[in-house]
Amino acid sequence: MSTRNGVFLSIALVGTVSSLCSQAHALAEIDRRCEHDSLSPTEARLRIAWARACGLESMSNQEKTTPASSRIIDTLMPSSNNNGTLIEYLEDLTSSNPTGARAYSLFALGYEINSIYVTKLYSFGPIAQTLDGRGFKLWSEDESKERPRPMYPTFGTHTTELEGEALFPRVTKNGPLNCNLYKSNGTVSTTFYINAYCTSSCYTPEQEVLFPDGYKPILTALLERTPEMMTLAPSATLDDVTLSRNKVATYTAELRDSEHIIYEIRTESGGLLRVTNEHPVIQGEGRLVQAQTLRAGDALLDIEGNEDPILSIEVVSHEGKVYNLKPATRDRVSNLLIAQGFLVGSSAYQNDDVGYINRVIMTRSIPEDVLPQ
Repeated sequence: MSTRNGVFLSIALVGTVSSLCSQAHALAEIDRRCEHDSLSPTEARLRIAWARACGLESMSNQEKTTPASSRIIDTLMPSSNNNGTLIEYLEDLTSSNPTGARAYSLFALGYEINSIYVTKLYSFGPIAQTLDGRGFKLWSEDESKERPRPMYPTFGTHTTELEGEALFPRVTKNGPLNCNLYKSNGTVSTTFYINAYCTSSCYTPEQEVLFPDGYKPILTALLERTPEMMTLAPSATLDDVTLSRNKVATYTAELRDSEHIIYEIRTESGGLLRVTNEHPVIQGEGRLVQAQTLRAGDALLDIEGNEDPILSIEVVSHEGKVYNLKPATRDRVSNLLIAQGFLVGSSAYQNDDVGYINRVIMTRSIPEDVLPQ
């Protein structure tokens, strides 16, 4: 058993076209499902903790018929805080439940409660172990490894997001544990499955992003379902900031208003960028950093690749919804887009590519006189 699991998508060479089409359709459905179950980072963390608690509750109830020894696994891996070896819990067994029915932990990840919990909250790092309020072993990592946008489970009445109806839990921070999943009409569903893991949003609604027909507020683009956006070309450098048209893969919007920490960044040119504290932006030397690490005197990069020194940064509270979008391409540079005239990262850098935070994404062009002739 591994304490770190991954889900890998493989495509057979035979029938590639139909396979790719079906996968693209499935990914589009997942994106739509996540749009209708969009959470803030705080809500996402609560959802993940709720899923862990309900998974342990489900495991405890099933121990009446399945020996506890088959569900409590000593990984033999030492915890980073010297609190014994890491203990894993299996909500269910893949041999007895191969579809993930009525489970709060993904069957494709072996129903491993602690492993799923820690990988959805953190990027890869040493794992510490403590006791939770119920006496179960709880895994965690250093705060510096927290995902800016945690990955939370979304549920449905069918094994895949392509069929069935979306389901929603009712999670409260300090209330009693309620592991029911509800349909949109408020009734409890007796059957449920995890359909996907979603991420959350980052722009306030008035922030303008560059599209082929010019800048427009992200909320306007979402409502219009603008199909294309402008991003950097894959070949763009700090000396040659080339833009290209790119398809929008997803828009994300929260379902409900919530409180967010917003960084208002003002520059010498008069620019103003308002993003959540974890949003990735490009610093003057081409390094991708979170907004909360910026200081007055640092510089943002504008659409021409010029440095625009930061005059002031004000941390404010935003009560409302935040939004996000992601281009269809996957290479690093073309996942940089333009918001309020500045180069910023797409949502890809907040989860799948979170490891690129604090790394140089854009470089200078190589002078022609040093290139081999």
